[in-house]
Amino acid sequence: MIEIKDASNFIVNYEHYAKKVYRIPLTYFDGRQVNILMCKCGYRWIALPYMSIGIMETQGEPVKNPPFTLFESEEGNLCATANVRWEIRDTKAYSNFLYSDKVNYTIHLRDLTIPLIDSYPPNVRHKIRKAYNNGLIVKQGGESLVNHFYKVYSSRMFEIGICPASKYYIRKRIQNGDYFLFVIYKDNKPVGAASLQHTVMHFMENEFFATDTEYNCLYTSYLLHYAMMQFAQSKDSDYSLGRSTYDSSVHHYKQHFKAETHKLYWSFSHRTKNIRNNKFLYSLWRLLPYRLVLLLAPFVSRRIY
Repeated sequence: MIEIKDASNFIVNYEHYAKKVYRIPLTYFDGRQVNILMCKCGYRWIALPYMSIGIMETQGEPVKNPPFTLFESEEGNLCATANVRWEIRDTKAYSNFLYSDKVNYTIHLRDLTIPLIDSYPPNVRHKIRKAYNNGLIVKQGGESLVNHFYKVYSSRMFEIGICPASKYYIRKRIQNGDYFLFVIYKDNKPVGAASLQHTVMHFMENEFFATDTEYNCLYTSYLLHYAMMQFAQSKDSDYSLGRSTYDSSVHHYKQHFKAETHKLYWSFSHRTKNIRNNKFLYSLWRLLPYRLVLLLAPFVSRRIY
């Protein structure tokens, strides 16, 4: 988990666009005590919805009357003091009920002692330079880029059968001041779009990423990641390329950047099914007209954690 001494500022920012956050006390087997930040999502408690990995507060004030507490068993599993269903996202497992088909990738920009472009393998450097030579232009901003960002992002999600986040969600994130949009243009046409969230101090993560496949031959995706890494480095932050499915085409693509790979574990208090394995739902979503998808996105996406 990402560790924060005092999570008060994070909680205020997170609640602005997501859900109410509760500090849930956790006692490790060795006696160490921390607070895990969790949200109540229907009948589940999740740490944390919409994020790839949870947040742990290490020096917060003792929590008065928490809805429940967690403690670690000798075997390393977590147990709750109440009959609740919980879900924890981390780079380690907390129960025997889990799925671990996702991986995340981090580039430690703060440790670089050479120019960023020189830190890449030769083939990546070549593609980034080719992208510039192909006439691609990157713009970074906020509200002024929302419509162009959303056009590329929602179109690509529609193509692959995934419900996009709503435009309202994107705007709420931007209002926090810790969320940035990047759009790539070819002859004034938006052909690539991505978002970068400043999760905690010294750490930024790519949340949404999409390109117009017609222009992928121009190396749009490489330039997008490079622009976001430059921005993160200017803010004295490391950079996460975001999560993807292990052994997928996206996984193999991200390996080109020689990032540090972290296996993600989504641990549960109970036996559950991975909704992403439900091919039937994906096939149904693909049958919907694009305009209908945009109308449904605000209602569906906020229930996908």
